Amino acid sequence: MVISSGIIAYLGVFVKDYRDECTKQWASMLSTYHIKSTDSVSIRTVLGDPVKIREWQIQGLPSDDFSTDSAII
Repeated sequence: MVISSGIIAYLGVFVKDYRDECTKQWASMLSTYHIKSTDSVSIRTVLGDPVKIREWQIQGLPSDDFSTDSAII
Protein backbone atom coordinates (compact mmCIF):
# COMPACT_ATOMS: atom_id res chain seq x y z
CA MET A 1 0.00 0.00 0.00
CA VAL A 2 2.91 2.34 0.73
CA ILE A 3 4.28 1.94 -2.78
CA SER A 4 0.84 2.34 -4.34
CA SER A 5 0.40 5.58 -2.42
CA GLY A 6 3.75 6.78 -3.73
CA ILE A 7 2.79 5.91 -7.29
CA ILE A 8 -0.43 7.89 -7.01
CA ALA A 9 1.19 10.87 -5.29
CA TYR A 10 4.36 11.19 -7.33
CA LEU A 11 4.49 9.09 -10.49
CA GLY A 12 1.26 9.78 -12.37
CA VAL A 13 2.85 12.19 -14.84
CA PHE A 14 5.88 10.06 -15.70
CA VAL A 15 6.48 7.45 -18.41
CA LYS A 16 6.27 3.71 -17.72
CA ASP A 17 10.03 3.10 -17.55
CA TYR A 18 10.50 5.74 -14.86
CA ARG A 19 7.48 4.49 -12.90
CA ASP A 20 8.86 0.95 -12.99
CA GLU A 21 12.34 2.12 -11.95
CA CYS A 22 11.01 4.08 -8.97
CA THR A 23 8.73 1.24 -7.92
CA LYS A 24 11.66 -1.20 -7.92
CA GLN A 25 13.80 1.21 -5.91
CA TRP A 26 11.04 1.73 -3.36
CA ALA A 27 10.51 -2.03 -3.03
CA SER A 28 14.26 -2.42 -2.51
CA MET A 29 14.22 0.27 0.19
CA LEU A 30 11.42 -1.53 2.01
CA SER A 31 13.50 -4.70 1.94
CA THR A 32 16.53 -2.80 3.26
CA TYR A 33 14.53 -1.64 6.28
CA HIS A 34 13.01 -5.12 6.77
CA ILE A 35 9.49 -3.99 5.93
CA LYS A 36 7.54 -6.89 4.48
CA SER A 37 6.28 -6.43 0.92
CA THR A 38 5.85 -8.36 -2.29
CA ASP A 39 8.72 -8.44 -4.77
CA SER A 40 6.75 -7.14 -7.73
CA VAL A 41 4.37 -4.34 -6.87
CA SER A 42 1.67 -3.30 -9.30
CA ILE A 43 -0.91 -0.62 -8.73
CA ARG A 44 -3.23 -2.73 -10.88
CA THR A 45 -3.10 -5.65 -8.45
CA VAL A 46 -3.32 -3.48 -5.32
CA LEU A 47 -5.98 -0.95 -6.31
CA GLY A 48 -7.43 -2.24 -9.57
CA ASP A 49 -10.92 -3.65 -9.92
CA PRO A 50 -10.94 -6.20 -12.78
CA VAL A 51 -14.60 -5.51 -13.63
CA LYS A 52 -14.02 -1.75 -13.85
CA ILE A 53 -10.82 -2.22 -15.84
CA ARG A 54 -12.63 -4.43 -18.34
CA GLU A 55 -15.42 -1.86 -18.63
CA TRP A 56 -12.83 0.86 -19.37
CA GLN A 57 -11.32 -1.33 -22.08
CA ILE A 58 -14.72 -1.96 -23.65
CA GLN A 59 -15.20 1.81 -23.71
CA GLY A 60 -11.90 2.28 -25.57
CA LEU A 61 -9.05 2.29 -23.05
CA PRO A 62 -6.03 0.48 -24.53
CA SER A 63 -5.38 -2.82 -22.76
CA ASP A 64 -1.68 -2.21 -22.04
CA ASP A 65 -0.50 -1.97 -18.42
CA PHE A 66 0.60 1.67 -18.67
CA SER A 67 -2.84 2.85 -19.82
CA THR A 68 -4.56 0.80 -17.13
CA ASP A 69 -2.23 2.07 -14.42
CA SER A 70 -2.77 5.66 -15.59
CA ALA A 71 -6.54 5.18 -15.46
CA ILE A 72 -6.32 3.84 -11.91
CA ILE A 73 -4.14 6.77 -10.86
